[in-house]
Amino acid sequence: MNTYHFYKTDCFKASRLMMQAQFDAKPIFVHKTDKYSENQNISEMISSINLSYWEILKIFHQNRIVGATCIFHAQSSLPYLLFGVFLRSFMRSKSEIQENNHDIRYARFARSEMDWEHLA
Repeated sequence: MNTYHFYKTDCFKASRLMMQAQFDAKPIFVHKTDKYSENQNISEMISSINLSYWEILKIFHQNRIVGATCIFHAQSSLPYLLFGVFLRSFMRSKSEIQENNHDIRYARFARSEMDWEHLA
C-alpha cells in the first residue's frame, strides 16, 4: 500500500518527514518542489509528486478501490486536507486520511486540560 506524505514545502528538507518515510513500504512525497531542485532524486526509495489540487484528485481517483494512506503534515496543508476529506467521501475511496499536525493536537490537549474557573 502506498503512503502519501502531503507537505507544502520541500519534504526532502524536513528531517522528521524523511525519518517517518523510512518506516513506510512505498513512501511518496506530495509537496511543492522546484523542478530543478537538487533534492528531487535524493532517494530511489521515495517518489515525489508536485503538490496541487489536481494531483490530489488524481491520487484519490487512482487509489479509490485499493486504498492508500494519506498523511497531511503541518498547518499549511490544512486546505489540502479538507479537499482530501471531501474527495474521499465523494468518491467513496478506501484511502485512509491522517493529520500529523502537532500544533493542532497540542491546542486540543491544552483546551481540554485547562481549568476554566481560574480565568474568571
